[in-house]
Amino acid sequence: MDIMQTSLEYLKGVGPAKAQLLKNEMQLKSFQDLLHFFPHRYVDRSQFFSINTLPANNSEVQIKGRVKQLKWVNQKRGKRLVAEFEDETGQLELVWFRGHQWIAKSIQLNQEYIIFGRLNWYRGIASMPHPEMTLATAYEKEPLRPFQPIYSSTEKMVNSGLTQRSLQKMVSELFLKTGHSFRETLPEKILARLSLVSKAKALNHIHFPESQNALTRAQMRLKFEELFYIQLQLLLKNYQRKQKIKGHIFESIGFHFNSFYEKALPFTLTNAQKRVIKEIRNDLGSGRQMNRLLQGDVGSGKTIVALLTMLIALDNSFQACLVAPTEILAQQHYESLSVLLKNSTIHLALLTGSTKKKQRQKLHEELESGVLHILIGTHAILEEKVVFKSLGLAIIDEQHRFGVAQRARLWKKNKIPPHILVMTATPIPRTLAMSLYGDLDSSIIDELPPGRKPVKTIHRLDRNRLKVFAFLKEAIAKGQQVYIVYPLIQESEKLDYKNLMEGYESIQRAFPQPEFQISILHGQMTPEAKAIEMDRFVRQKTQIMVATTVIEVGVNVPNASVMVIESAERFGLSQLHQLRGRVGRGASQSYCILMSSEKRSEEARTRINTMVQTQDGFELAEVDLRLRGPGNLMGTQQSGLLQLKIANVIKDTQLLQTARAYAQDIIKKDPNLETEVSKAKALNHIHFPESQNALTRAQMRLKFEELFYIQLQLLLKNYQRKQKIKGHIFESIGFHFNSFYEKALPFTLTNAQKRVIKEIRNDLGSGRQMNRLLQGDVGSGKTIVALLTMLIALDNSFQACLVAPTEILAQQHYESLSVLLKNSTIHLALLTGSTKKKQRQKLHEELESGVLHILIGTHAILEEKVVFKSLGLAIIDEQHRFGVAQRARLWKKNKIPPHILVMTATPIPRTLAMSLYGDLDSSIIDELPPGRKPVKTIHRLDRNRLKVFAFLKEAIAKGQQVYIVYPLIQESEKLDYKNLMEGYESIQRAFPQPEFQISILHGQMTPEAKAIEMDRFVRQKTQIMVATTVIEVGVNVPNASVMVIESAERFGLSQLHQLRGRVGRGASQSYCILMSSEKRSEEARTRINTMVQTQDGFELAEVDLRLRGPGNLMGTQQSGLLQLKIANVIKDTQLLQTARAYAQDIIKKDPNLETEEHQNIKYTLAQIQFHQNIWNFIS
Repeated sequence: MDIMQTSLEYLKGVGPAKAQLLKNEMQLKSFQDLLHFFPHRYVDRSQFFSINTLPANNSEVQIKGRVKQLKWVNQKRGKRLVAEFEDETGQLELVWFRGHQWIAKSIQLNQEYIIFGRLNWYRGIASMPHPEMTLATAYEKEPLRPFQPIYSSTEKMVNSGLTQRSLQKMVSELFLKTGHSFRETLPEKILARLSLVSKAKALNHIHFPESQNALTRAQMRLKFEELFYIQLQLLLKNYQRKQKIKGHIFESIGFHFNSFYEKALPFTLTNAQKRVIKEIRNDLGSGRQMNRLLQGDVGSGKTIVALLTMLIALDNSFQACLVAPTEILAQQHYESLSVLLKNSTIHLALLTGSTKKKQRQKLHEELESGVLHILIGTHAILEEKVVFKSLGLAIIDEQHRFGVAQRARLWKKNKIPPHILVMTATPIPRTLAMSLYGDLDSSIIDELPPGRKPVKTIHRLDRNRLKVFAFLKEAIAKGQQVYIVYPLIQESEKLDYKNLMEGYESIQRAFPQPEFQISILHGQMTPEAKAIEMDRFVRQKTQIMVATTVIEVGVNVPNASVMVIESAERFGLSQLHQLRGRVGRGASQSYCILMSSEKRSEEARTRINTMVQTQDGFELAEVDLRLRGPGNLMGTQQSGLLQLKIANVIKDTQLLQTARAYAQDIIKKDPNLETEVSKAKALNHIHFPESQNALTRAQMRLKFEELFYIQLQLLLKNYQRKQKIKGHIFESIGFHFNSFYEKALPFTLTNAQKRVIKEIRNDLGSGRQMNRLLQGDVGSGKTIVALLTMLIALDNSFQACLVAPTEILAQQHYESLSVLLKNSTIHLALLTGSTKKKQRQKLHEELESGVLHILIGTHAILEEKVVFKSLGLAIIDEQHRFGVAQRARLWKKNKIPPHILVMTATPIPRTLAMSLYGDLDSSIIDELPPGRKPVKTIHRLDRNRLKVFAFLKEAIAKGQQVYIVYPLIQESEKLDYKNLMEGYESIQRAFPQPEFQISILHGQMTPEAKAIEMDRFVRQKTQIMVATTVIEVGVNVPNASVMVIESAERFGLSQLHQLRGRVGRGASQSYCILMSSEKRSEEARTRINTMVQTQDGFELAEVDLRLRGPGNLMGTQQSGLLQLKIANVIKDTQLLQTARAYAQDIIKKDPNLETEEHQNIKYTLAQIQFHQNIWNFIS
């Protein structure tokens, strides 16, 4: 038998009575339990205090002195024992409230003691209740360790003599008994890679640390192990399920899906919805059972994704079901799907607990015969007697209301279990998602449908109730409806919630009949009564719905625009967010009013403030996680503290991610936990494979190696730069930043902009040079982030510059920043190739003297003669237009190189970003400013040109302006592009003067001529701008609402997206019309179709990556195939991420590659860098 399973009663000094007590109080039964009974804190016993230097607080202290006398003091109940304890500097009272006789007998007067305990102060006099006492002679024989462990305990244990000292002795005895030999439980490679201490050392140091460093390393080792094995279990469960459990293969996308998608889809899908449907389709066609978690914030459109998934099931001759947690939600799903499918032949039905027996019988028959295609219902669907002919898909909505056991019943509804899609509108923080649902694949709809107005959330105290009622009456007068939600429906002494019935009566008094009609809804009503009340509210027969949280999930009444939540301080964040999601579904501005008493706990204040500040469900979920704890991730519990021994998934997020990455890597490379492939075996099997499996494993080994060394070079470059190159420390956020932020900011920053500014501020204060890549789609607001960063530089007495690739873009930056800073004392100037000599000379002087604060310009800024007094920040816009060498010149503009912020509106796929810019830190603005209308993109063939011209004339008649863009300005036999001049002439014929005025712009014009033409267009003196791609980057004319791109098939996706970004900047609906010939390559068709289908720059970039290849990532080339021997950064994305994670881990633990295990890597890297060839020198 394993010694660790031995009962604690057989440990020296324990015995049956103490063993029973430990079992009852702390669930400690065996040696193993005691070994993993970790201290919850440690006391530093290395320091001694004298009585006259005691801290005036309740801290724990250690003192050396003598007991001079003992006395008993009477009190209300019984008496207390008091000892006078003194040292050379003063006196202190030691107090005991119990165990007097035994303590009095054991204390030796005038003998030197070491006492330890918590101080208690009363009227400036210190005492120490129930101190721990050790004779100095005994202490000297066996000195205490400097760090003393403190274990969890109970009053019963202390009263029974199980003190901290005795618990420590038990653990010491356990170590003696087992000889400190504990089996290692982590692979040697993980220990080495993460520099983790051995299991034996970790266990020893967690109980008896020799130093703070030893304790930290022990904690790190044991936390990692705990998290690693939890993740390994979850991932193995997922892998084994996929291997063992076959899934129905849904090959067809047929009549049901296509006819609905083309004719009945009520709105265009968001890019997030399209991405999620693609992920689901991949699962459904894999031959394995889908088990996917679909997360989406309230109103993100999960229902339409669910319906499209069900239609795929129907197209493959299977049935589908949707299970909801409440009858109201099931009823609403049924009604909304019935409306969506009203013109189809699909038969769907509703089954809940209140379905009548006769109706239920009919439904069972239709289900078994296959006549019924889609069944929607509650837990009633899970009953055994509900039998499907062929259930292929089961969707569970609001999954947090179902237990694991209930979900498992759906598996038994078919011989081959149905595909499972689990949906939630309660966003789950990433840390928790990878644990609680770590065995499910995950999809997130992280985008709301366009045009939806955010709900305004307001907090009001109970004393302002009359003002709130007045506001509700105004809303009702406008024809809108109102929810008023209460927490309970019966008086509760324990929780002083508003009683629903009492609230209902007060609402009736404030909103009297017949002027106002009021509905009431709560959980104790019959289903029929609920349905009647809900129906009255939906049909606008009542204006006010007084309800409990029964309406929290899934209720949909677009005309309801105000949600009042009573006793908001009593609700959790998730519930408040769900309730808020019931409004904001119509065209009117909606409001959520949080009512609370003045007395609120700190946690309640945090919840209410968070609700007022943000609409983002994932941000709310992160706050909720910190407030409530993560729940029992291996079970079904939704909240409360996770039962981990030492790790904490909130505080140890980074460690959890590392543990999961290692577990994923093991499962991916070695799912059956066999050994990994050696280099020799890989090279042999790549040339002469014995089987498909041997070949696959050899390819995996060699691909990983190639990608690993590329990532290691990039990460080392970043690390070494940060170590070697100091950066200016920008400590202050001062006058310039604050006055602009408070008075001149033209719009509220998006959450994405705020996040990015925070990342930049962290860099600027680190003492190291910032080298950050800022990605943001066209119009995402990078310029305002750049300006705020420049203002931080100015607040710290530095200058800033912004370098743009073209004169037009530089001019526009100068003009837009001049407008933004018009009321400030900041001096900014423009420097381009066409700046006059006299002006340039003045500018140079002002720059050197420091009078000039911000310089905006082109490559001209990079010239040696441009000298700054103190350049602290250089911003490079549209970085893809600059070479590495050009960027490097900016470094020489100051003794300590300036901070560098590199901006691009050409989104870079993540795979490529981590390679091409893997040596830069990265920030992404992944959110557009609210209220911006998406540009409608249309493809038209050349033969439809006259219709397009007619459309342009209509737009011009409305006072709008038009761009027409051509690719070339000279005839080219090689590429039959439209010639710009030829096009210009045809436009002049179609749009004759004086009715129409036309500008022309191309690269061969002088800067002055370009500026004049651009100015005429900006001032609306011309209605049409005929141009080359010189207008691709940064041009901003809000009145221009139509972009026509000639020969669109000749442009790359990135260029098309940049050009489209020139329109859609004003209030009017904008259009991008892609003109092309009928003859188009397959690649050109893909580009044009992608442009029509999506506005998302990152999605376009992914397609562009697949079409053009990733470019030479170690150099400056932007496109073309990456020179890799075996890996492919498009197909091997997951492997690239794993390789990068390992490389990051090595750099973090051993950045100089000094440890013995990394000498091989160090040698290989030196060879690669010397010979510039990976494959000849990977060892």
